[in-house]
Amino acid sequence: MGEQKEFHFFYSKLHLFHLAVNIGLAPALFYVLRLWSWPPQLDHMVVFAISFMVAIFFVRRRMNTPKLSVTNAGVTFGKFYPTEIIFQARPEIRSVTLTMYSNKQVTQRIIHLGWASKEDREVIQKLLAERFQRDLPKEAFGE
Repeated sequence: MGEQKEFHFFYSKLHLFHLAVNIGLAPALFYVLRLWSWPPQLDHMVVFAISFMVAIFFVRRRMNTPKLSVTNAGVTFGKFYPTEIIFQARPEIRSVTLTMYSNKQVTQRIIHLGWASKEDREVIQKLLAERFQRDLPKEAFGE
């Protein structure tokens, strides 16, 4: 494969903002479902403050941790997939399908890219498609 760079991709900022707002405003459902009475009380405000703190810590952790890493050793997306077992990467609309061969079995894993920005999605699809374009061995077809 030669000397190839390492690439790390993170959540898009818009996606993280959307998640943080959803986490922070989740206690508002208690009012909608009429589990909490209106007007808000002190304990309700404490729950809102705690949920916003959780949202901030959640976003801070996600901003510093790569969601997808592509290295010479393989691809890490929740789980590590070594380069030796990845044979093909096929771009889809908002995902990439990896075709792998290990233990005499052909498997496919779909990497969903809804968390990435549009620009990152295009770069990821191009990068994986260029890097993994090998033919499957003959044993994979039962010959």
